[in-house]
Amino acid sequence: MIPKTMAPRPERLIGNAYQLLKEPVDDFHAVVYFVGERRCRVVVRRLDAFTGWGQFLRLRIDDEVLDIGASETNEKTMELETRVALSVSVIRDQKIPRVIIQTFSTRQPQHPLHYNAFLTFVELNPEYEYRFFDDADCRSFIRRHFPERVLEAYDILKARAFRADLFRYCYLVVHGGCYFDHKYVLRRRLQDLVRPDDDHVLCQDLAPWGLFNSVMLAIPGSDAIRRCLDQAVDQIHARFYGQNALQVTGPDLLWRHANHLNTPLRHVHGRQILFEDRPFISTTFPGYYGGTRHECYGHLWDTKRIYHTQRVRADGYVFLVEPHTDYIMNKELADAVAQKSRLRRVRERNAVRSMEHRLHPARFEFRVADGAVRIERIDRPGHGWDLDLRLSIIHEETSKTCFLHIGTSPEPSVARALP
Repeated sequence: MIPKTMAPRPERLIGNAYQLLKEPVDDFHAVVYFVGERRCRVVVRRLDAFTGWGQFLRLRIDDEVLDIGASETNEKTMELETRVALSVSVIRDQKIPRVIIQTFSTRQPQHPLHYNAFLTFVELNPEYEYRFFDDADCRSFIRRHFPERVLEAYDILKARAFRADLFRYCYLVVHGGCYFDHKYVLRRRLQDLVRPDDDHVLCQDLAPWGLFNSVMLAIPGSDAIRRCLDQAVDQIHARFYGQNALQVTGPDLLWRHANHLNTPLRHVHGRQILFEDRPFISTTFPGYYGGTRHECYGHLWDTKRIYHTQRVRADGYVFLVEPHTDYIMNKELADAVAQKSRLRRVRERNAVRSMEHRLHPARFEFRVADGAVRIERIDRPGHGWDLDLRLSIIHEETSKTCFLHIGTSPEPSVARALP
C-alpha cells in the first residue's frame, strides 16, 4: 500500500556527483545517502521489471568507481567505504512548500512497479513530506476547505482525470506544494529544480498554448491557480465541453491563466519531461498501460459523457446519475467516435440535438429509508424509463463511493437495497 503520509526524514543525499554504470537498455533508480566523510549508503532498485538483475553494476562517485554487483531481488541496499571525501547535499530555503502530493483512486498500487515509481519521489527527496490522496480523501479535502459549489462541481464530473485536475488546483490554492501524477518516475531530486525565489514551477506542454498540469509546484494562495480553479468550477456548472478535452480543467485552461509564470520543465515526445535538456521525469512507469485504469477521459469527452446528468443530496447521501449514450448520441455519432476523421463533421451536424439530449435527460428523486433507496422519476410523473440507469452513491460523511445498477423500469418508481 502507498502510505497516506510520510514525514520528512533526517537522512541526506551526498553532494558529490554520482552515476550508476549499467547497460543502456536497462532502467534503474539509485540514491546515495551520506553516512560519514568516507562512507555512504546506496539503494539501487530496478524500474523496468519487478525482478533482480544479472549484470554487474558499478557506481561512480566523482572519479571513484565502486562495485554494486548483481541481485536476486528487485532492490539492493548496501553501505560502502569510499576513497573520495563525501559531502552532504545542501538544503536551500525555498518559498514553495516541501510537500509532494499525488492522487489515485486507491492506495493499492495498480502494478508492482507503481510502488517503485512512488519510491523514486520519496527516496530522492528525504527532506520533503509526502501526501497521498485517494478518491475519498480528495472529496473530503474539498468538502472541508471549499464552499458547496466547488464540491458540487467535483461530484458532477464523471471523468476521474478531470476530478483529479480540480483537486490539485484546490490543494495548491490552500496549502501549496509539489503536485505530480501518480504514474510518474522521478529521475532527479527536486532540489535541482526549485530555486529559492520561485513562486511557481510549471511545465510547457507539447503544444505552445498548453501547460502540462500533471506537474505543478506552487506557493499557497497562488492567484493564477485560484483563477484557474474558479473558471473550471464555472465551466463544470455550465456543462462546458469546449473544442477539446483539455479546455475543461486541463492544460489549455491552465495556460490561459498561468502562461506568464516560470516554466523550466518541458514535456517532450517519448514520455519524458526535461529540465535543462536532461530527463527529469518519465511520464509512465513500465506496466502502467496494462494495469487497472479508468475509462479514458478523451473517450468520455468524445461521447459527451464527462458529466453526471444529475446530482441529488438526500438523507446523508449524494446520488449521481451516470451519463448514458442513450441520451447523448445516436448510432451515427457512436460510429464516428471509432473513426475520428469523421468525428468533427458528424458532431457539427448533430450539435443541436446532442445538446438538447444533454440538457433534458430523465430526472429522478431519491429517498433513503431502512437501508434502501427509492428512486422515482419526476420529469414525467407516472412514467417509467427505458435507459439503463446506473448510480454513483457517495456517503456524505466519509466520501466513500459505491455503485448501484438499477436498469430500466416500466414503473415510475423502484426501491433497491443500498450497497
